[in-house]
Amino acid sequence: MKLISLRLENFKGIKELEINIDGENISIYGDNATGKTTIADAFSWLLFGKDSKDRAKFGIKTLDSAGNVIHNLEHGVYAMLEIDGETVELERVYKEKWTKKRGTATATFSGHVVDFFINGVPKKEKEYTKFIESIIDENMFKLLTSTSYFNEVINWTDRRNMLITAFGDVDDADVLKNSKYNDLVKAIGKNSVDEYNKIVAAEKKKINKELGDNSVRIDEVSKSIVDFEDVETAIADLKAKSDATYKEIADLRDKAYVMKQDGGEVQLRAEYKAKTDELQAYKRDFERDKSNAINAAKQEYEKVMQDLKRHKSSIRELNEAIESLEHNKSAEIERMKDLKKQYDSLPKFFYIDENSCPTCGQPLPPEQIAEAREKAEKAYNENRSRAVSEINERGNRAQKEVVIITAKIEENSAKKQEYELEIKELTGALDVIGKNIEAIKEEKRIDVTEKFKKLTIEVEELKQALETPNDALNKQIEDINNQIAELQKQADEYGVKLLEYEVNQKNIDRVNELQAEQQRLSARYEELEKLTYLMEDFTREKVRQLEEKISANFKYARFKMYDEQINGGLVETCEVMADNVPYTDLNNAAKINIGLDIINTFSRQANITAPIFIDNAEAVTKLIDTDSQVIKLVVDSNYKELEVKKGA
Repeated sequence: MKLISLRLENFKGIKELEINIDGENISIYGDNATGKTTIADAFSWLLFGKDSKDRAKFGIKTLDSAGNVIHNLEHGVYAMLEIDGETVELERVYKEKWTKKRGTATATFSGHVVDFFINGVPKKEKEYTKFIESIIDENMFKLLTSTSYFNEVINWTDRRNMLITAFGDVDDADVLKNSKYNDLVKAIGKNSVDEYNKIVAAEKKKINKELGDNSVRIDEVSKSIVDFEDVETAIADLKAKSDATYKEIADLRDKAYVMKQDGGEVQLRAEYKAKTDELQAYKRDFERDKSNAINAAKQEYEKVMQDLKRHKSSIRELNEAIESLEHNKSAEIERMKDLKKQYDSLPKFFYIDENSCPTCGQPLPPEQIAEAREKAEKAYNENRSRAVSEINERGNRAQKEVVIITAKIEENSAKKQEYELEIKELTGALDVIGKNIEAIKEEKRIDVTEKFKKLTIEVEELKQALETPNDALNKQIEDINNQIAELQKQADEYGVKLLEYEVNQKNIDRVNELQAEQQRLSARYEELEKLTYLMEDFTREKVRQLEEKISANFKYARFKMYDEQINGGLVETCEVMADNVPYTDLNNAAKINIGLDIINTFSRQANITAPIFIDNAEAVTKLIDTDSQVIKLVVDSNYKELEVKKGA
């Protein structure tokens, strides 16, 4: 597409202007406020009903010297274009609608109408719009006619999507072909790298938690372990002593039984012995069940206590993290305040009072005073604009950081509240378990059971039946019973000590089991760390290939598609670079030429060219080559009225 001629009538501040371009490059010179930008606005409005800043509502109407609208004027733009070798004439006319109501002589304003023409033929708005769309898409037109549109109007996510859509992404499989990623390929299976990265992160988080929990468990169980020397030998020795004691008790009972053996007493003593054995067995079973119930409750108590300690430790860590985040947030807020002070301290007005030559001291001629003032004012505007841009950019970064930190504080505070609620529940559970243990001790009393009472009575009755007036025999039997009682006491002590050894050994085995699990978890975590490194390396390699692939389509522009964070992570971005300098830090000339380079590439890719309007073109001494028609808008105080010169 090339512009052959352009005519404006009563459009904004221009009453009438006709420019014959003949499809060539031109430069339009004029002082500030002479209507250079109005020409770009007119061409954009003719096609899309918007000005060059993409505004549908802007001041089209002509104003008088007092700033009032001049009514009953037609405001129109006409253009002749060359499209694919054919000439097309377009015209759009905006005018007021005045209506006389019945019975009145005066017409009243009732709105506006817009007329559309293609090659001189009136068209409806839909027909006109459809025809323009068949020539060029509106967004493509903005991209191909403005050197700043891609870099300053389109947000970075849309820029990124445009580049990837136009020039292609980098496929994970192509990057993974490198042999250094063989272990990663084997590990991820059918997952994508991004999916597997999330899986690894979740597993590492779980392992970290398990390592912490196991450390607490090892510490708690280790505290209950007694350092016995040669535990296995001690247990074997106790078992041997216990067995020997019980054999001695059995022998004494047999001896007493034989001593009392005569006539019908044999059956009675057999019954007494059987009943006594039954009572002793019941006692052992009862005490064993009672001990098991208490031990089970104590184990539950210990588990809840470990969870409580772990939660308290987590709250301490969260408090430290929140304190650190609050400190960072305060620092960012202070940074924003400082930036606000810097902005407020910038001079609001331009002032200069230089009427003499700085070299000889002689008064300057009036024309030189104006030139000096213009140069100083231009320098002031550029310096202030640069300072404001830098302050805004730093302020935006600080504000984003405050939002991120605030979100992290809220997340940690929510976790803290969850832990505090769980601590409250665990504390209540400890109290319930403690009371349960005491209840077991109180309720599990053998002397109140019906079976114990019954067996005790039966044994006592048999014992009384066996008593005889034979004092000598009774004395011997009494001595034997005393020996048996003493031996039984010793056997009970052996049993208690043996239980201590066995419980201690179980605790040792548990610690060994937990330590083995710690080693397994640590080894797995190390494997995941290696995979994490490979995925980070993969991401950087993919970024490098993507940036090279896209940048290869441009002559001067380069593209930064990812931004590396302080923690080493990568986040998506799309920043235009030139000689490793970000677009925002380039001077105006470089920005314009980079914009032309981007237009050239997208023009080739879409096989479309359109007239490029370059505002503030005086900033560039040499434009890069382009196949598109170039219309330079040049600020020059020597031209009080617009002047068109062919050649750009």
